[in-house]
Amino acid sequence: MKIVRESVTPELQGVIRSGFSEHAIEEMGQDGFSEPIAFVVRQERSCIGVLVVRSFWGSLHIKNLWVHRDHRKQGIGRALLSKAFVYGMKEGHAFAFVETLSFQALEFYQKLGFVLEYTRNGYAQGISFHYLRRDF
Repeated sequence: MKIVRESVTPELQGVIRSGFSEHAIEEMGQDGFSEPIAFVVRQERSCIGVLVVRSFWGSLHIKNLWVHRDHRKQGIGRALLSKAFVYGMKEGHAFAFVETLSFQALEFYQKLGFVLEYTRNGYAQGISFHYLRRDF
C-alpha cells in the first residue's frame, strides 16, 4: 500500500460523497444529508451576499454565510438566514446549526436566536470555535 498526498479534486469529492452515502444507506436505510444549496443576493451581476446550507440528518446546516464588506449591517445576512429558515422548516427540519470562529459572527447568530451549545478553545492566536443551534 502506498499513501500519496493529492489535491481534493471534484472527482475525489465525488468518490468520498458516494462512499459516505452508500455506507449511510446500508446502515440507516437512507442518506441523511443533501448536496449544498445557495441563497444568493446580487446587485446587478455581482454577488453581494451568499448563504450555503445543506440538509443534515433532519437539521439544516448553515455552511457558509458571507456578505460583501460594503453591504454589511444592511440586513442582508439576516434576510438570507430568514430565507434559509423557511426552507428548513418546509423541509421538515427540527433545527438549524452553525459553527463560527471567535472573530467572526458569534453575536450576530445569537441575536437571531441561535444558542451556544459548545465552544472549543485552543486554536492559533487564541481563536475559539463556537457551535450554535436554533430550534424551529
